[in-house]
Amino acid sequence: MVLAVVTALLAPAAASADLARPSDRDVTPIPIVQRFLSIAAEYWHETPAQVAAANGCATYTVEVGPTAGVANEGEAMQPGCWQRWSPAVWDQLLEERGNPEDLRADCLLTVHEYGHSTGRGHVDDPANVMYAQRTSLSAVPGCTRAFPLPGEHSRRRLRRSPSTTR
Repeated sequence: MVLAVVTALLAPAAASADLARPSDRDVTPIPIVQRFLSIAAEYWHETPAQVAAANGCATYTVEVGPTAGVANEGEAMQPGCWQRWSPAVWDQLLEERGNPEDLRADCLLTVHEYGHSTGRGHVDDPANVMYAQRTSLSAVPGCTRAFPLPGEHSRRRLRRSPSTTR
């Protein structure tokens, strides 16, 4: 089943109906989700294993399924061992997987919900990733580096090999 979901992520935008809208499905092993979780762990300085252990769980998971509230893109147990994305967010990830703005927004959602899992609540600062609404697309440096937007200059520097001639 995981292979089928991974195939859907790599295939053209027309995914089969059963893969386009999973319900209560663990998507943690999928590479893009792992990348988002890695950025969240770097940002909060806690690995998924540490978050799970601190909350008495065997693992930390990302699921797709119904979320509370009308406009809720995601939710997390606070503190806890899981986060859940709405099916609409998952559909967007499948359909817009080449769009850096959408990928960055999904990365920010993951970091935000991961913050709840580590026990953090909402804040009043709209530039902070823990703001209750969508936040600035540059709120998390790891998301900014991983998914640069058109016109943004990458901050990565090329390493020069030592010159053999002087």
